[in-house]
Amino acid sequence: MKNPQELYDLGGRLFIICGVAPLGCLPMQMTVRLVDTCLEDENAASRSYNGKLESLLPTLKESLPGSTIAYANVYDPIVDMVDHPQKYGFVETHRGCCGTGVVEVSFLCNVATPVCSNASQYLFWDSFHPAEVAYKFLFDVLVEEILNELSTK
Repeated sequence: MKNPQELYDLGGRLFIICGVAPLGCLPMQMTVRLVDTCLEDENAASRSYNGKLESLLPTLKESLPGSTIAYANVYDPIVDMVDHPQKYGFVETHRGCCGTGVVEVSFLCNVATPVCSNASQYLFWDSFHPAEVAYKFLFDVLVEEILNELSTK
């Protein structure tokens, strides 16, 4: 992964800096703690990180003359999906579609692993990654927010 200065030196001028998701809402996190609700301490850490990251962006912009930097807030839209699943057509927000939905991640989701019958009803594909439909909702929100932010600069 290139850092922003390296990308700037290669000619990059438009940067979208992405925060972190609500880590306490990941099925893997809830499974480890044996709970069925989002973990506030992990989510507080995500919010703290995002706040610190966002506060560094003006300094980064100053160090990269002529650059445009926008922040991509993925935390709030995912929390909204967890809190209001019916708004997005989800019936399951605490388990992934792959396998049991609580521990499988990445390569553990493969042709030998059973999957749910309707992935569009699941917020998560596996115990860590959002499902395709969740990424679609997230993309739509981020495009609108980022375009609005860039149009005011």
